[in-house]
Amino acid sequence: MMEATEPRYVIPSRRYFTDTAVPALYKQTKAEITSSLLKADRVAVTCDAWTSVATESFVTVTAHVITDEWELKAHVLQTRAMHESHTGANMAELLSSAVNEWDIAKKEVVVVTDNAANMVVAAQLVQFAGSLGKLTVSSVNNPRKMIDAVVTSRTDDEEKREKQVWNKRRQILYTVEKMYSLLLEVQDFEKRFVQAPEEDREALLEQHKTNTVQLCNSLREKEWDDRVSDEQCVMIMSVRKGKRLISRLLPLLPSPQAAAVVMAIARNLPALAKKDKQDQVLCWLVEPVSAVIQSLSSSALTDLLQELQGNEGQLATVLHNKFGVTLLYLILSEGERMQSSDPNCQLMDDNRWTELVFSVTRELLSVPSSSLSPPLFTPPNLLSLLSRYVDRQRLELLQDKLQ
Repeated sequence: MMEATEPRYVIPSRRYFTDTAVPALYKQTKAEITSSLLKADRVAVTCDAWTSVATESFVTVTAHVITDEWELKAHVLQTRAMHESHTGANMAELLSSAVNEWDIAKKEVVVVTDNAANMVVAAQLVQFAGSLGKLTVSSVNNPRKMIDAVVTSRTDDEEKREKQVWNKRRQILYTVEKMYSLLLEVQDFEKRFVQAPEEDREALLEQHKTNTVQLCNSLREKEWDDRVSDEQCVMIMSVRKGKRLISRLLPLLPSPQAAAVVMAIARNLPALAKKDKQDQVLCWLVEPVSAVIQSLSSSALTDLLQELQGNEGQLATVLHNKFGVTLLYLILSEGERMQSSDPNCQLMDDNRWTELVFSVTRELLSVPSSSLSPPLFTPPNLLSLLSRYVDRQRLELLQDKLQ
């Protein structure tokens, strides 16, 4: 129709809208909203979860301000898919992320929610760095209680410590969001590459390589160092979304780096398990971690078992955690597979592996059955492995516990 009306007019392509027009509009709109929020002394934030007609769950965070001309302005800060459980803690994490991203945490912030229990809990859990204090939050049935924040007196040291905690949490959330954006780009590469015109494929391939390198660098001690940082891994996995990020990232990493991440998880499992008590999402890692374990050499498998046992008392902590027990069984199962499939397997003559397995059997025998966490599954060849290291009487005791 346009060709008949005006042949000289060139209709913009889809790529123009996705790569140029929409990003430019987003940048302009974000600048206007940032300016509006910057001028406001007080900001009211509303947060609500809803479900689309396609039964997909979303959460919208909106900021409300009154201008100098007494005009009410409402700005939608984000609408994002909510794949996690709608607990108060997860909602609080999402709310904090949105507020910190738009740099309004230091203002006098008032949170308004509906009467849903998880939303009320979420708002009560939120503490914004630099704000006047803990917010008084109630449901919309009691709007007068939500007009202002409660001012609490705090010492300079308390404010400094709180600021440090929240700055660290902001950094964690920022890192996770940045890595998730790169991860989605990497996972979407194949589809985009196939659909792209031939002349655009080289640029897409280079961008894919850059994104993959940036993802790998995000886990390193330093960009020029090949070592995976324990601190970085634990920091990322201290939040629910970070654990899910690592579970999706592991299959995309080069084998040495994926193995290093699994080593870091095993080494720091007590700390990770403690942070996972409420969320219970470490088990998302079982499938990708299992794939990494199956790719390890016999010496690397022994190293992993040693990292999991750690210092004195760590193995007992592992046996109290569902993911920890499952990880231990996966390592032992892979060791048995190696020994039964290869008569020349080095594990047969590895004194370190033998001592580690003896240590595991002693701990399994000593721990009460009521304290042993049930694994996600028990590998069928586990008893075959244990029969190599214990007598029949102890094997029967272990069999009872494993069942």
